Amino acid sequence: MAGLVNGTRGTGARPRRAAVLLVALAVAGVESVLAAWSGGFGARVGGGDLFAMCLAKHRYVAETVRAGGVPLWNPYEYCGLPLHGTSQGSVLYVPVLLANLVLAPWEAMQVLYAPHLFAFALLVLCYVARTGIGLAGGAVGAVIATTGAFNGLAHAGIDHPQALYGLTWAPAVLIAADGVMGGDPRFAPVLALAAAVQWLAGYPEIPLDTAVLAVTLSMLGPNGHGHRVRRLALVAACVALGAALAAVQLLPLAETVAESSRTVDARAFASLRRLFGVPGPAQLLRAMLDRVGPAGLLCLGVGIASGPRRVAWTAALVWTLFAATWPFVHLYDVWPYSGLRFAFGWNLLVVVFAGCLAAAGVARLRRGGGPVALVVAVALALAAAAVGRPRDAALVALVGAAGMGVLGRRGGWAVAAALVALHGANVMRAVGTTGLRPAPDLPRVEARAAVLRALRARLPGEPRVLAAPELRAGLLLAGRLPSAWGYEPAVPPRRIERLGRALGIDALEFGLERRAWKGLAKRPGTAAMLGLGLVALPARDARPLRRAGWAPIATLPDGDAVFYRPPMPRFALHHHVTVAADEAASFAMVLDRGFDPRATVVLEPDPHGAVPPVGAPSGGEPPVEVVAEGAERLRLRAAPRSAAVLVVADTWFPGWTARVDGVPAPILRADYALRALPLAAGVHDVELLYRPRSFTGGLALSAAALVATVALARGVYRRAPGGRAKSS
Repeated sequence: MAGLVNGTRGTGARPRRAAVLLVALAVAGVESVLAAWSGGFGARVGGGDLFAMCLAKHRYVAETVRAGGVPLWNPYEYCGLPLHGTSQGSVLYVPVLLANLVLAPWEAMQVLYAPHLFAFALLVLCYVARTGIGLAGGAVGAVIATTGAFNGLAHAGIDHPQALYGLTWAPAVLIAADGVMGGDPRFAPVLALAAAVQWLAGYPEIPLDTAVLAVTLSMLGPNGHGHRVRRLALVAACVALGAALAAVQLLPLAETVAESSRTVDARAFASLRRLFGVPGPAQLLRAMLDRVGPAGLLCLGVGIASGPRRVAWTAALVWTLFAATWPFVHLYDVWPYSGLRFAFGWNLLVVVFAGCLAAAGVARLRRGGGPVALVVAVALALAAAAVGRPRDAALVALVGAAGMGVLGRRGGWAVAAALVALHGANVMRAVGTTGLRPAPDLPRVEARAAVLRALRARLPGEPRVLAAPELRAGLLLAGRLPSAWGYEPAVPPRRIERLGRALGIDALEFGLERRAWKGLAKRPGTAAMLGLGLVALPARDARPLRRAGWAPIATLPDGDAVFYRPPMPRFALHHHVTVAADEAASFAMVLDRGFDPRATVVLEPDPHGAVPPVGAPSGGEPPVEVVAEGAERLRLRAAPRSAAVLVVADTWFPGWTARVDGVPAPILRADYALRALPLAAGVHDVELLYRPRSFTGGLALSAAALVATVALARGVYRRAPGGRAKSS
């Protein structure tokens, strides 16, 4: 640890390891207790992401691994979509996996927050200590950084645990890059590993932003004179090596993004990123007063004026604050930034550099403040008063006066530390009460889900379910309720998403259920094609569905009614084929209000040249038999009396392969978004496997990068004196 703390040009006394650990433990412990006292992380949420997307995936991943499987595919939402490729499941992030193997998702999240807060505080302490800043300043910086993760825009740290997990490792990346620029090659493999861990945490914006900042700070930092270009190149190479180490996650994610609407809707993301812009100086001042507190802002200002890394840290702070503003916003014109909807990563990283600069400011106040501190205090007090914050202006003035001259050197600086700690405590006390709405009532929704599962098991054709409470609570996946919709706002399959929007069932995410029921009633053929057969809703809202032939069959424990309309079977043999000219024509055909999926199947031109059969048998076809089924593997037995097309009403997606009687067979795109296979007359054994090349290729690339990282580590440690690393 001392190696992490002791920089190449540090001027202050090196803090003792025990003291650093104790301070980090105290910061994380107090913050965790306050958060738990307020109700816990996620007790109130700003949206549906936590329960419907994150925790549901964590539970499913853990159950799959416990059963000996690899969680690559999610068969329960959007008629099926990649699981590992969506990243929010944190499939390869070991802490999340281990915690969910032994605890329920909610409890696992509560347990995981504390060690991540500890690691975050510890790494911030180590980072600022490398510049000679003492333990007192580091403690203030750690408090600002850790608590600032929970009161930024949209309060992302509260109900996006992966955001905190990724943010935790940002100081580790910066420490390692700083070490490389300082001339210590032993930090090179550490940099690659830290960058990889950030990627695996599951929130891609943060490692992407951290990588850019690490290279930028390396260019602006004070170390590395005489070898700057070579060391800078090594930093960039190690950051890239970290991405290669995480390729087993990143390549599937890239494939999923390519099949989503992000590639189509990228221009619309500009308006979303404006939410993270800074309207003006007054709004910025108020936002920073709220985020770091008046004492923290004064310390930050003093650090900008006189801190040891003021140029680099101030540049990073400005970038993170104004990332959605000109000229920084032009970074989003470049891939992969062009595929990002928001600027959450930058908004969270603000607190790292705010904490660093505040730590530098405390160190300056401990030496007596001086004229710089006086000027900063006066300017900030006047500015706070001018924007209507007289209380904050008074606190800034108090901290500035206490940190001046003899008062500052004799302990007056502690007023700043105490007020920062108080502000941080207030932030953490609000963790369980901040948000737009309470967390879902899981016992109530799970009781509903149990009834829906039982109904579905008794009905023919494996009908899919639409139920808004279950969707928003994550019980489509966690509760094993297959649906044609789901909760994956980041990267749902583009074609299924487009059909869902046309039907109006995307409204379920936002509490606009009536729009969904009207959409289903208008296009019953499209709904049947997607396998939608069970709908749960208040009986008073069911009039459109009744007119379209949906019939009530049950009542849920909370009084909602369940309506049923026979959908297309999930596996069906077709003999009448309509070939669409292209994707647009196929979409128009399946959305036609007269479309009957039982009468015909719509195919798009097949690049493999498979010719669909024409004609029908003299009698009916026997049903398709399911021999074996798993998330990533499906075995069927079909016996068409004449050549037919077997339609599997699951999402067409790259990575699915088919074998008919042991021979590879093409998977056609049927009914715009589903899968189909041509079959000759006779009995056939059909097998479908999900083995995406993005995963196998990513695994190979990650393995190669791991070998390269090990070789790099062996090389740099062998060159250390005595053939081993220097003692720290």
